[in-house]
Amino acid sequence: ITGDTSFALGGTWNGSLSGVDVGVGVGYQDNGTNSVWGLSGSAAFANGFSVALGYADLDGTGDPVTGDLINPAVDSWWGIGVAYTPASMSALTVGVNYGEYEATNPLDDNPSGWGIVANYDLGGGAVAMAGYGASSGSDTKRPGGVHHTSFLPASRSKRTMPSRPVVTSPCTPH
Repeated sequence: ITGDTSFALGGTWNGSLSGVDVGVGVGYQDNGTNSVWGLSGSAAFANGFSVALGYADLDGTGDPVTGDLINPAVDSWWGIGVAYTPASMSALTVGVNYGEYEATNPLDDNPSGWGIVANYDLGGGAVAMAGYGASSGSDTKRPGGVHHTSFLPASRSKRTMPSRPVVTSPCTPH
């Protein structure tokens, strides 16, 4: 819609604490109707494991990715992702993730989704990526409700953590 004003503010910090690469982020957005905020944190350990967590207060909006009104209005989202890159095979990264929305309508299940990825660095900037994810919830309690399962591409980066955990979009058709 032309002429609508939105305001957004966010920030990140990355550093190393006791040998652990740490990242945190926070953001806020307001369009005059809804205001949303979120925060995230990640840690990459020397043993090859990394983890990322995120939370967002979505102010009762529709599907946060598509705005699709078929999907339930949601009040919040949280997600976690874990990845491993073995020292003996640093070209390979595998990861898993899970995320869940809190639906505002009691007739709606809380949409949730999970994913699994494997990335292999082929060198020269090329990365072979494979992933699978599934999601459920949405408006499955209603007549004609939807349940989504889909193939998901892996992260663009060889390492799925800590910079970009692959978190599924539970109620979005892919």
